[in-house]
Amino acid sequence: RIPLWHVKDMDKATKSPVEVGAGFIDFKRIFDAKEESGMHYFFIEQDAAPKPMENVTNSYNKVKSILG
Repeated sequence: RIPLWHVKDMDKATKSPVEVGAGFIDFKRIFDAKEESGMHYFFIEQDAAPKPMENVTNSYNKVKSILG
């Protein structure tokens, strides 16, 4: 159904992009529905990342911890 997910987070106050897990989106609840939705792969993005490799690594590690 939805095999590819585009994953990004946002600061609640400024609406600016932040690392996954540092914003207000409840990724635990979203990823809990991955089988039902048909997710096979996810892609992490952070627009205007100040330290791109560090930011994407932190975001990936957050998603990895959510997935168990």
